[in-house]
Amino acid sequence: MIHIQVRSEAKIPKLKELGVETIQSTLTEMDKLIEAAKRADAVIHTAVDYSDFAGIDSALSKALVQALGAGKKFIYTSGIHVTSLYDGILLTLGQPVQVSGPTATAATT
Repeated sequence: MIHIQVRSEAKIPKLKELGVETIQSTLTEMDKLIEAAKRADAVIHTAVDYSDFAGIDSALSKALVQALGAGKKFIYTSGIHVTSLYDGILLTLGQPVQVSGPTATAATT
């Protein structure tokens, strides 16, 4: 099952026709997104909120990685400002991340 976060209620009917479950929320309504991430096998994060780009996106990215837990995929395609968020390790493009406990650390592969 695919779940997609949408901000606009107008997008929901078309997505439901395609068999997609929707989560209507803004990026600051993190509780809804965190609960969905806990049930997910993977999260692809492509959204942005320009009102507080670095603050909201950084907090949401960290929360989603933590909610996913070990062995699950987090794919991030937004800004580069979240790169050094995880235990002070600077992540580079394409570098895998493993979740261990409440934070993520760079994989040693």
